[in-house]
Amino acid sequence: MVSPVSCWDRTCWGARSTASESRRNLAQSVFTVGKNLLALGRDPQRSTETNSRTLSMFDTLKVAAFAAAMALVPAVASATTTLAPGGSYDLLADDFFFDGQFNIGDAGNTYTIAFTNSSDKFAAISILGATVQQLSAAFTDGVTFTFGSLDPVKIAQDVSSGFETSLTVAAGETVNLSVQFGQVVDTGVRKGGVADIDFAVEAAVVPVPAAGLLLLTAMGGLAAMRRRKTVA
Repeated sequence: MVSPVSCWDRTCWGARSTASESRRNLAQSVFTVGKNLLALGRDPQRSTETNSRTLSMFDTLKVAAFAAAMALVPAVASATTTLAPGGSYDLLADDFFFDGQFNIGDAGNTYTIAFTNSSDKFAAISILGATVQQLSAAFTDGVTFTFGSLDPVKIAQDVSSGFETSLTVAAGETVNLSVQFGQVVDTGVRKGGVADIDFAVEAAVVPVPAAGLLLLTAMGGLAAMRRRKTVA
């Protein structure tokens, strides 16, 4: 495994931001194409064999999209760490990715992953490109994401959808991401299908806003003026 790169100066953060934006743009394009393939794959006017081929194209598209997205990450960024259920991670050490594929008959479960802010500053942590794919298989009662103090996000059974969200984590604080899902059942669309849960996690130290610095400078100037008046 490649050692994480700790790099938060202006140049490196700009590269990370550009990479994230590129991945989001790519994800949006893939999502649009994927919706069209999904609609075709479930068209009752088309033959079962044709629908099956279309859904296979959708699965191939997902793999190709992830490979392309990872290729957009610049050399200055660290390697992406694959998240494991029950794991604990330093949220600033790396970018993270989870790709869960579940077969028909797999039992439901709750995966909890902990992220700790190891710095002495506030950090912003984001879930990017979270998607639940329930095409040829589905999660009973759907999938529920619970992220720190944010309201849970629920994706219903038989629905393929996604979301993005973020929150601020204080210095030394740990925030949990919980993913709850039900037993995987057959949707009848295609034999031997799978259901997917995918998401990426990225974080960065929150910089002190320029306005805040100006305010502190102004307050310091006023305090100095008051001291001079007192001495006079």
